This record gives sequence, structure tokens and C-alpha cells, in this order.
Amino acid sequence: MKQLYKDILEEISNSSDSGSVARDDNVLIIDGLNTFIRCWTTSPAMNDDGDHVGGVLGFLNSIAYQIRMFSPSRVIVVFDGKGGNEFRKKISSRYKSDRGKNRFRVNRQYADMLTPEEEALSMKQQFVWLNDIMNYLPITSMIYDGVEADDVIAYLAQSIFKNKVTIISTDKDFLQLVDNRITVYSPTKKKHYTRQQVFDD
Repeated sequence: MKQLYKDILEEISNSSDSGSVARDDNVLIIDGLNTFIRCWTTSPAMNDDGDHVGGVLGFLNSIAYQIRMFSPSRVIVVFDGKGGNEFRKKISSRYKSDRGKNRFRVNRQYADMLTPEEEALSMKQQFVWLNDIMNYLPITSMIYDGVEADDVIAYLAQSIFKNKVTIISTDKDFLQLVDNRITVYSPTKKKHYTRQQVFDD
């Protein structure tokens, strides 16, 4: 685990402009898989061939909107690594045991357009396309096998960056990180959780 955190530090350091502190004044950290799944299930966008591309287009539109909203000095997108929750499942078999019951379906006006198998394939293909596209964007994309995005995001927000941090996610677990410099924005509720907002809710 120590090596993981060393890798995170190195990746952040390598993506800095000569270690410029100014670039870390206002950091936007995006929960990647949370954003992708939300966009994939709600955006009806299709390409000219009739293929659903809502996951990719919705994701890009979503982060573009958030960048315009928060004007960050740095953007980091964090995805769950393969087998990221395995060590927690070893501790408790009940960890996320109910997640499998809620199968994601594309929510479009075209009912029964794809079989569940075709939807699963489409989702995987779009995720690959998205990661290819992100290589050309001026953002830092992070994914580590055996680690959940939640842990990386929390580590970045609390231990790496010392100034303003905004986390983009619908996951309420991130609200426990909110303090005088860390805030959470929920894209579905259109709500920006500051410390006072958490207390008020």
C-alpha cells in the first residue's frame, strides 16, 4: 500500500508544471466511474450509425460544465481499479453485497432497443473510448488496480492538496471529507456541499 501512495505522489508531481504551487490552488477531483455510469444511463445520445454514445458524450459534457462552473487550476479524474473492493470484501462479505441487485439499464426513449448483453458490451466499449479520448485532454486521469476511487480521492483531498479542493460525485460518503477547504458537488442534486451545507442538511 505504501508503494501505491508513492505512485500517486509521483503521478501528481509529474503532471505539475515545474511543481508550481499555483496549479494546486483550486483542484477539481472527479469520481470517474460515478460520472460515467450516471451519464451512460441517462444520456440518449447516438452517433450517425445509431450506436449509443451517451456514456462518452455525457461524461465529456458533464466535466466541461463543471470546469466552467468551478474554473479549477487542475482537474483530476479518478476511476476504480480492477478488484478495488476485494480487500474490503475479505473483511466483510456484506460490503456492497446489494449492488448487484441494481442492474444498470440505459434509460432512453427507445424501449427494449438493446438486449442486456448488448448494453453491457456497449458500456465496456464506451468506457474504452472515453479513456482513449482522455489521453488528449489537459487533465490527470488516475486508476490503480486493487484500489477504489474513493480511497484515492480521499487521499488526494486530505493529504496531497493543501488548498481548495472540490470533489464531484453523487456518492454521499464523500460528505464526511467536507471541511473548511474541501467541498463536494452533487451533479444530480445540483448542490454544492460546504461545511455549513452539510450541517444544515
